[in-house]
Amino acid sequence: MRKYRAFLILLIFFGGVCCAESGEAPGYDLRKCDCRDLPAIAGQECYLLSVKENRNNLESRFIDVFVAVLKALNKKPAGKPTVFLHGGPGNVGTQVIDQFNKPEFRRNHDLIFFDQRGLGHSNPSIMCKDLSTFLKADPLVIRKCLDEFKAAGADIRGYDTRQSALDLKELRQSLGISQWNVYGVSYGTRLALDLMRVDTEGTACLVLDSPMTTSDPNNTTDINLNMQRVFEQMFEDCKAQKACNFAYPDLEKKFYAVTDYIKKHPIVIEVKNPLTGVKTPLIRSVEDYTLRVGNIIGFMEYAKRGPAMIDKMYKHVTGQKVMTSEQLDLYFASTDPSTFGKNKDMYWGIALGVYCREMYPVMDFISLDIARAAISPFGIQNQDEILWRTGCPMACAGEIAKGFWEPVTGDKPVLILTGTYDTMTPRAWADKVARDLSRVTFVTIPAIGHALFAAECPRKLMAAFLDSPLAKLDTRCVLKMPKAPVFNGQ
Repeated sequence: MRKYRAFLILLIFFGGVCCAESGEAPGYDLRKCDCRDLPAIAGQECYLLSVKENRNNLESRFIDVFVAVLKALNKKPAGKPTVFLHGGPGNVGTQVIDQFNKPEFRRNHDLIFFDQRGLGHSNPSIMCKDLSTFLKADPLVIRKCLDEFKAAGADIRGYDTRQSALDLKELRQSLGISQWNVYGVSYGTRLALDLMRVDTEGTACLVLDSPMTTSDPNNTTDINLNMQRVFEQMFEDCKAQKACNFAYPDLEKKFYAVTDYIKKHPIVIEVKNPLTGVKTPLIRSVEDYTLRVGNIIGFMEYAKRGPAMIDKMYKHVTGQKVMTSEQLDLYFASTDPSTFGKNKDMYWGIALGVYCREMYPVMDFISLDIARAAISPFGIQNQDEILWRTGCPMACAGEIAKGFWEPVTGDKPVLILTGTYDTMTPRAWADKVARDLSRVTFVTIPAIGHALFAAECPRKLMAAFLDSPLAKLDTRCVLKMPKAPVFNGQ
């Protein structure tokens, strides 16, 4: 840590530094910059890291990756720095600074927040905001996004998980850090695992919050079966709660009544075309309905609304309380919680690059569709798969490095946290990740879904693990947590 702090002082004095591994020519530099519109926090410093946009192209230009560093509260911190990797792909890493700027995380650790290439305060920053709409598969909408890449002079072949992992390796080296802890949430866990693969020596430990795998990308059966499991858990938990069972009796029967109805009578909503302004009819299938409700119950701040959402649609299809066209559109089209906030904060450029370079080349859509049909109404697609199918042939993004989808192995200490109500990243994925790692502490969190960093007990576990990755983790707070969400009618 003394080496790291001395390095930062020299960096500030000279305004930048060039670094390279032994035997390599200098290829990147780190320079201090202002912290833009980030919250004003004592001990905060911000930097731009210059990196190759496409390391597979010798003539590729350099781009800037934005980084914020919060110095530890202790003048002589005992722990290693911790870097935080957000989800998506497309969520802005520096948006979670407030969540982790807490004594339990910052007391003994410098904290590092990273805006992945192509988003947030990094440059270029490619939002492709129209891909956040339900018309994300419209060729004109996709073409507009690709035009944003062109206008920024950006090479979409440089926007994938491996390139970002190498950015992080160069960032660690540029900051003069010998080893750091790595926290990832959702897609950020895939990035964290690949970082450990390309920078094993620089990784001290991992915290994987709601993990994704780096293997078996063509198997969405895990998602389908997990969605069914969470719904069945919600039915049982609602029935066991007096207030919920009184407000929503026979919830399971009502859900299947709705899905049977929609199979025969798909729901049509109207979506405003972001380019023409014209409202476009859009069919919502039974799987679309299941995914919509599943996205609600899969997040801590939304899960309590799950039974009410099912009851509302049941009353609509049975004619007890028919929704207006506007209400129906809102039911399906309100902000998707999987974006960790408002859609305006989601950057779809990096998402398109990741999907097209990593997912699309290995997907067997015909086999997937057959398998999903057998699990209806839980045979859902990935919520962005419609974009992959239409957009990736247009993007000509190439394919990520061979070996990316091989399982990540290692003996670093790893904490895996998964929620029983998580409909986004199945428990089966966490199990697959754990199987290939030799020093895993695995904790299941009850009554909470995807992205656990906002809940008190998981935060305590994360902080304790980061302080002492080799010590036995005290998980007693998990036993004190409620076993199910307290459902309401909101």
